Amino acid sequence: MKREYIFVGKAAFFPKEKMLVFADLHLGYEEQAVGSGRFLHLRIYEQIKKDIGMIFDFLKEKEEVVEKIVILGDVKHEFSGILGGEEREILRFVEYLKGKLAFDGKIILVKGNHDNYVSGILKRKNIGVVEKMIAGENLFIHGDELENAFDVKNKNVKRIFLGHIHPAVVLEMGAKKERYKCFLVGKYKGGEIIILPSFFPLVEGIDISAIEKKLKIKNKKVYVVVPYSVEVLEI
Repeated sequence: MKREYIFVGKAAFFPKEKMLVFADLHLGYEEQAVGSGRFLHLRIYEQIKKDIGMIFDFLKEKEEVVEKIVILGDVKHEFSGILGGEEREILRFVEYLKGKLAFDGKIILVKGNHDNYVSGILKRKNIGVVEKMIAGENLFIHGDELENAFDVKNKNVKRIFLGHIHPAVVLEMGAKKERYKCFLVGKYKGGEIIILPSFFPLVEGIDISAIEKKLKIKNKKVYVVVPYSVEVLEI
């Protein structure tokens, strides 16, 4: 029997559902930075595409196909509106993802706190935009409203997948410290919580020790994302 889900790069893949889940792209960040008086030339969009491409290449080698993509929020970066370049980047990325899907695949955005003004654009491309998604015993949310995730409306939910928090782990080797994106898995309010790393390549994220303390996560497991790879290591 196949595992219910596996971690591949910065995403979670569900073999039975042929579903790929990832979070926090923050497309348009560079344009927003330039508008704030900072000059960046980091090719963030191209790095995101490259990271996605490696995941699809890996799954193809394993003879797996993806029929559904679920983005757990923050497909865009700017809060107060949608910039012209940001819109173009989102549309380019949607077309790129559609080209990766098998058959007549589906893309769903679970709306994040950065995703103001994006619904109209995505609906023109037949992309579903929802506040949350439930599949079996799994709840998929962005994460900014985690407090009520295990409420009576979701009484059959036993496991929550979310983004938003951007977990990272600090690894030490002697005097050297490095921060890496990671998946944080543990027990939360009687159920299981799986926090995905951000797909945004510029910033690694928040130290899991602070996340663990704030959310009171118990029995934690940490899976470190190997940079520029689809490899994920349990530590």
